[in-house]
Amino acid sequence: VGVFAAENTPKDEQVEVKVVGLQVRKKVPNFKDTYTSTSVWLRFRLQNKIFVNLQPYASKILTFTDDKGTNLKKAWQADRPAFFPGDFPGARERYISLSRDSKECILHTHFGTVPADDAKQLHLEANLIFFVAQGEKKAIRKDVPLKNGETIVAGPVKMVIKDVKTSGSKKEGKTTMTLVTQAGADVATSVRFITPDGKEIDYHVPSATTTRDNQGRLTKIERNYLLRRKL
Repeated sequence: VGVFAAENTPKDEQVEVKVVGLQVRKKVPNFKDTYTSTSVWLRFRLQNKIFVNLQPYASKILTFTDDKGTNLKKAWQADRPAFFPGDFPGARERYISLSRDSKECILHTHFGTVPADDAKQLHLEANLIFFVAQGEKKAIRKDVPLKNGETIVAGPVKMVIKDVKTSGSKKEGKTTMTLVTQAGADVATSVRFITPDGKEIDYHVPSATTTRDNQGRLTKIERNYLLRRKL
């Protein structure tokens, strides 16, 4: 299914790779919201280290074919959308999910082509370049004012709060905010929100945007957080 490669991963590190999803769609005539695509979800698991992120500009697809001789990679490259970075389609941040312990990563790859109608097998081979870490350190900032422009420094990570909004009652309300990460953007794996009495606040990240330099290096991340509690 895939070849996992990372220059900063020791050769003795064991990586488990598994296909956890496959979807093939065809555009339906007379329906404007349908499209042709093949999507594959791959799960990667590390034994001793943790994932930080994928480097889409350095990762490469080597082969993507079906058992009938269809070259999905070639067909996709001939008509690929301009918004996919590098050679690896679908490798934008919103297509990558990390597990809570950061030892597992699910990658969603997306192609604008489909296999032959009578195809029974697909072969996908790629070099994926991940940043991994020996471990994880927690940096705690207490009593952070939730106001626009407030700067949070935790270890090598610098974040700025913006667009703070609250709604609803104290018991059933919610809080939304954006955290802009610049310095240390590549090494921050997760953010957690803790109440003064030590309880973790449930949240999700509905959207995120990234900024990269001309070498493809990540320089800024803006994540929108929805906290299921009014603060």
